[in-house]
Parts: sequence; C-alpha cells; structure tokens
Amino acid sequence: MSVLWTLPVLMCFVFFLMTSTAITGFTNFAPSSLQQFYGMGVAAAASAVSMVAIGAICGTLVGGVVASRAKHLNRVAGGSMLSAAAFAGLIATGWLAAAVVPLCAAAVGFFLGVTNPSRDSLVRQLAPAHLRGRVYGFVYSGLDAGAAIAPAILGWLLDRQLAQWVFGGCALCMLVAAPTVLEMPRRMARAAPSAK
Repeated sequence: MSVLWTLPVLMCFVFFLMTSTAITGFTNFAPSSLQQFYGMGVAAAASAVSMVAIGAICGTLVGGVVASRAKHLNRVAGGSMLSAAAFAGLIATGWLAAAVVPLCAAAVGFFLGVTNPSRDSLVRQLAPAHLRGRVYGFVYSGLDAGAAIAPAILGWLLDRQLAQWVFGGCALCMLVAAPTVLEMPRRMARAAPSAK
C-alpha cells in the first residue's frame, strides 16, 4: 500500500480526478448550461455535447500517434490539457456567438482526447511491473470519484443561475490537472531511489 501513497501516484490520482470532473461537467451539464447562459435551443445545446464526443474520438486517434513518437509524454498530456482549458474558459466568458460554441466544445473534446494515450503511457511508466494492477486500480478510481463529485457541485451552480461557472469550473479543473502531469516525470525520478 505504501506505493499508492507516493507523491507521483497521488499526483496521477489528482490528474484523473480533475479530468473526470471536467469531462462530466461537459457531457452532462453543457446542454442545460448552454440554454441558460447562451440562450441556445435544446437541439443546438445537445449538438455541442455531440461535438465534444466527436472531438474526443479524433483527439484520441491523433494522440495515439503522437504518444508513440513523443519523448516527453508529460508535455503532450499537460499541453493538451492546458489547450482544452483555454477553450473551456473561452466558452465560460460568454463572448462567443452561439454558432461558435459547438466548435469550441469540439476543440475541448479534441485536446482531452489527445491527452488520453500519453496519460495512460505515463501511468504504465509510473507503476512497478509487480504492482501495476494496484496502481492502475487506484489512479483510475479518480475517474469514478470525479464523476461522483461533479454533479453535486455543478448542479448546485446551475440551480443558482451560475451556468457560466459550470464551464469556468471545468476549465479550472483542467488547469489544476495540467501541472500534476507536467511534474510527474521529475517526481518519479526523485521517488525512484527511495523505492529501491
């Protein structure tokens, strides 16, 4: 169990927790938030969620190719997360025309998708071979934790007519996630001598 409480593993858990919270926010709360904040119709708001999913599929395909060639997976994952945060933050400003919002939503999905293969490769590097199952189980439970936390927080914001903070909160979660993955290799290098 001591391996699970090392700083690199905990940072990885936080990364999964934050990204899951952001993804849950977009996939489950974007339609209602867009109707409230941008005055979009039901169909238009729902299409933005579809664009997130389409963007994520394309991003994962691109991210797989990038991850197989990249030397610094943490920079790919961290940079993509920051890019996704930028587009989510742009939606949160309310400055966009309603017709542009689905394109920004697609960009959020795309960059989140690019993150996934590099993220998973980093988890593989992080976990000792004989403890890989435990480490995977622990860090990936961050996805479930984020999916459980997000509805309570984001639903509370919606009830108080603060739909812009649904997107702002998602952007903030991505901003918090990025440094954890960017720092991970350095923390892994520091933890390695003590693990031996």
